[in-house]
Amino acid sequence: MFRGEKVLAIIPARKGSKGLLNKNMIELNGKPLIHWTIMSSLKSSFIDDTLVTSDSKEILNYAKVFKIFLKRRPVEFAQDDVSMPQVLNNLFESEPLLSSKYKY
Repeated sequence: MFRGEKVLAIIPARKGSKGLLNKNMIELNGKPLIHWTIMSSLKSSFIDDTLVTSDSKEILNYAKVFKIFLKRRPVEFAQDDVSMPQVLNNLFESEPLLSSKYKY
């Protein structure tokens, strides 16, 4: 919680990348990069819940072992030219209860 309000961490993790294809699954210290991002969110005293949104089955399958929310992102919202506001708008339009449950 932050200032008495619920906080949702949203981790956008697409499989495509301009530099490294599927970089979220590249290992660092024996764990995929997405592991470290999820763990940072789960360890934060300010974050109540964590949601990973991805177009990658591999990323979503890996993230299943954590007690977090998962949301498959449509391919059209996982392209290089798609902005983060577009990704978030799509998420909140498809999951309208999120905006009423979380302040941040």
